[in-house]
Amino acid sequence: MGLFDTILVPCPKCSEKMEFQTKSGDCSLRSFDLVSAPKNMMKDVNRHAPYKCSCGAEFQVKIKNKSVKWLNPEKLYTFTKEELDYEFNLILNKALCLKGRIQQPNSNNIAEFIIKYMNDEKI
Repeated sequence: MGLFDTILVPCPKCSEKMEFQTKSGDCSLRSFDLVSAPKNMMKDVNRHAPYKCSCGAEFQVKIKNKSVKWLNPEKLYTFTKEELDYEFNLILNKALCLKGRIQQPNSNNIAEFIIKYMNDEKI
């Protein structure tokens, strides 16, 4: 196994620092943060890219400006229909309560309140 240097790159989702290996510098087993890494080390920083963090984000380094390119943000935020319905109901309920249209309902009657509101009935 050969020598290399390490550039610590923050995950764009959770900020955990990932170790990107490079062989384009002195290769003396040194570590640098992305912003402080010497230019000569950046040449092959993506040789094992894309990297995958434990949070699921896949990313690589934009060499020119030493920033992180997130490759799969859309894959990390997928919801089932049930999850979306639940979140929608929570948001609508909060909005109605803030406008003073309804009192804070409990989980048993939220659907009734939403149906009445959508039918423009007086609550």
